[in-house]
Amino acid sequence: MMFLIPVASVVLFLFLWRANELSQSYAVGGCILVGLAGQLFAPVYSLIWIVGLLLNAGVAISLAIRLNLM
Repeated sequence: MMFLIPVASVVLFLFLWRANELSQSYAVGGCILVGLAGQLFAPVYSLIWIVGLLLNAGVAISLAIRLNLM
């Protein structure tokens, strides 16, 4: 359950990247990787883990909006 948001952000990133709809794909991919690293390597429910989760949630929401507008 904890990895639902990062998986969703990666899947949405791959869909939009393959459709060439991302203007700054390196920045979006970097945000996803930083959020994923924060969730994987920090202790669960620590401040870094929560920031990584929120970063991935923000990216997933923005990518879902962009996919809906596509």
